[in-house]
Amino acid sequence: MWKSTIYWFGVGACTGLGIIMIFSLGIALLLAALALVLYATRQGLGKNMWAAMLGLGLAPALLLTYEYASTSASSFLSGYTAVIIACWAIALIGLLWGLSGLLLHRRAS
Repeated sequence: MWKSTIYWFGVGACTGLGIIMIFSLGIALLLAALALVLYATRQGLGKNMWAAMLGLGLAPALLLTYEYASTSASSFLSGYTAVIIACWAIALIGLLWGLSGLLLHRRAS
């Protein structure tokens, strides 16, 4: 179970970081994420997709929050604030999705 969760979190993190770094290292990260998704579909590893959503939101949220905290607020573009909030919201949705699946699994047992 943990291997699948870490796998999908890595896929989501590669995708999220690839999107925000599209003009530098992002293409390589997106291609790596695509290769990982194709491999997972061939192997039938469809469980724990919530971890991909958590990684998709958490990795860019942490990077952008660090960038926001390390620069002065006046020099940081105000448009990035909405992106940071959206990334944290995606991470929260992934976390709630995973917790709801865990609670439903415990109730069924």
